[in-house]
Amino acid sequence: MPSTQNGWKAVARQFGSRCNFQFHYCCGTVDGKHVAVKKPKKSGSLYNNYKGLLSVVRLALVDTNYSFMWCNVGVALEDITIEVPEPDPLPDDDRDFPYFIIGDDAFPLRNWLMKPYSRRSLTHNERVISIVHPGLVVL
Repeated sequence: MPSTQNGWKAVARQFGSRCNFQFHYCCGTVDGKHVAVKKPKKSGSLYNNYKGLLSVVRLALVDTNYSFMWCNVGVALEDITIEVPEPDPLPDDDRDFPYFIIGDDAFPLRNWLMKPYSRRSLTHNERVISIVHPGLVVL
């Protein structure tokens, strides 16, 4: 995992390059996975998950080459401390924009974590449009 702001900026440049410089300041992608476990003695409900199974959560942060930069089991993402760079202006703009990581809809929206717009409450017609045109946001 990068330990300096310049290290995180290098990761963000890789994302920008990979996405034809249309996706700036992304410092990685995060995802989690429930890993099944056997119930340890005297653990109570500690390992129960929302599906009624026993598991621990494995979280991983990867770069644009799918290389692991950080991985942990059973820790909240907000518990890690990283030196994400201070906001910088976007190309051809003078307004500062924050560096961030991206996750899926399971993660909470934070100022340092971007996630897709939830499609749970879409109507049938909006769902069809979002499948045919994935980048189109229907208001």
